[in-house]
Amino acid sequence: GTYIGVIMPVMPQLVAQLSITSTEYGLIVGAFAFTKLIANIPAATLVDKYGRKNILTASMLAIGGSLAGIGVAMSFEQIAFCRGLTGIGVAGFLTAATMYISDISTPLNRARSLAPPMTAFSAGAAVGPAIGGVLADSVGIPVTFFTVGTSFGILSLLNHSFMPKSTSLTATSDNTSDDNTDNITGKKKISLRERWGGLLQDTRMFNMTMLNCGYWFVLSGSQITLMPLMLVGDQFQLSASAIGGVFAGASVISVLGTPIAAKVLDSMGQVKAVVPACFVIGAAMTLTPLAQ
Repeated sequence: GTYIGVIMPVMPQLVAQLSITSTEYGLIVGAFAFTKLIANIPAATLVDKYGRKNILTASMLAIGGSLAGIGVAMSFEQIAFCRGLTGIGVAGFLTAATMYISDISTPLNRARSLAPPMTAFSAGAAVGPAIGGVLADSVGIPVTFFTVGTSFGILSLLNHSFMPKSTSLTATSDNTSDDNTDNITGKKKISLRERWGGLLQDTRMFNMTMLNCGYWFVLSGSQITLMPLMLVGDQFQLSASAIGGVFAGASVISVLGTPIAAKVLDSMGQVKAVVPACFVIGAAMTLTPLAQ
């Protein structure tokens, strides 16, 4: 959350300094999304094989290193490469974190179990823009990225040292008796193609996948790409600190609303809450260009 928060106000300033065009900035944003997309499925396999904790640690190191790289980047290609590395790290991090929470929760309390991490994510996204904006205006963009990258490295080491392992029944390389049998459950292992093919044949899973795809398509194009350029452009000409304040405000609302949303989801069901939530997001995006 802090990483995303820092990126929002600082990246438009970096784009302006390096004279990167809007198209190139869109490609930079897309580099992150593309590598995250192709890394999601391998990440799930690696998390099962090497464990949630190990992948969390490695992913945070990758994110930290990519942030430090952006701090010394001097061209569009270098920034795009670092953002691509970040996408791989985020794919591993989110996959491992989600599966870790799934291990320690039950279907009856899963939404409430996800609420604290989501709240923490939103809190980081609320603090990040303020920190990133102030740092960028006071000490410069390179130091800002180095600071956040170092923080990720420290958090990675802390997680590796103090985070307990989750208890999962998923087979790993240490508990398989042969290539086709799970040593824990005694059942024949399902191939990756069979596993994902079966999931996508489920209408509910397919519909939710398409909805999630559409959500990120719209969000990345509008809030993550166009809004920062709009705020730093001729109409508003906001500083990094001011841009950070805009995104921090939205994140504060998320922090306050996540616990309430979790209770609503557990009581009325996730599917019923999706449609009104999408309408609220769509209305906000529609009204944004009218802001004066």
